[in-house]
Amino acid sequence: MRYMIIYIVLISTVVAKIQINLNSCYGNSKKIIIDGIVFYGLNIAKVKKDDSKFTNIKRKLKETIFNKAKENKDITIFIDKFKYKTKSDDEGFFEFSAVTKKPYFNSKTKIKAIYNQVEATCKPYIVKNSAKIGVISDFDDTIIKSDVTKNIKLLKNSFLLNYKQREVIKSTKRLINKILKDKYSPFFVVSGSPKQFNNSIYKFLDYYHFPKRIVILKKYKGKNADSIFNQFNYKISVIERLFKLYPNIKWYLIGDSGERDIEVYKTLLKRYSNRVKGIYIRDIKSGKIDKIY
Repeated sequence: MRYMIIYIVLISTVVAKIQINLNSCYGNSKKIIIDGIVFYGLNIAKVKKDDSKFTNIKRKLKETIFNKAKENKDITIFIDKFKYKTKSDDEGFFEFSAVTKKPYFNSKTKIKAIYNQVEATCKPYIVKNSAKIGVISDFDDTIIKSDVTKNIKLLKNSFLLNYKQREVIKSTKRLINKILKDKYSPFFVVSGSPKQFNNSIYKFLDYYHFPKRIVILKKYKGKNADSIFNQFNYKISVIERLFKLYPNIKWYLIGDSGERDIEVYKTLLKRYSNRVKGIYIRDIKSGKIDKIY
């Protein structure tokens, strides 16, 4: 392991190049939120089903630890013909919001972010006003088997296996597909995983053919970081923002018994009884999903 880390560090100083990623672009007809990162990154080998554990951990280290943030850098954002400026933070991340008085944004709105002649684009996930229901789901041990409550197994699952080798929780997938019959109904994944896992989570959800979605993850360190251990306040704040962004939608909340999903969702039910359509919790021991509200 030590020699592999030294090898990656040496390689990273030679072949790393500036990259800019737009992790998510979402909103409604009057507000759009753009979340991205600018960094020096290494080329990542394409994932294969039969990749070795060594290949997987080397790739994961490149994706997470050995990306060098480009902090406090000017980012230019174009939304159709409109031009905006924002800055990356101390970890290279940036979040930008554009607001209009009249409905403007839609799925055809063109979004582009540029730093130092490197650019990234994304297609916005705009929820229509006609949408009535949506799903907000946890990820680890709700959609993917992670063994969050068992630290060693969690690390092995996260670093030794790639997204094509991870186990999907089929019962949760069936439930989400059943709820989201209307293609306009929104689907958000709110997880305590670090933002550096964004790419692999999206690819996992694509690989197992989950509905179109937005993934929202934690910032683990630096300025304005989310608390690593305070899962309750983190999830409450993120979900409340979604409630405010989409005031006409009633939500199904899906989670598991491993951490604090039950407590989070029951708190939201008390605060916003008219916004919660149902609550489903997967028991991590039996694997059974129960509707508790």
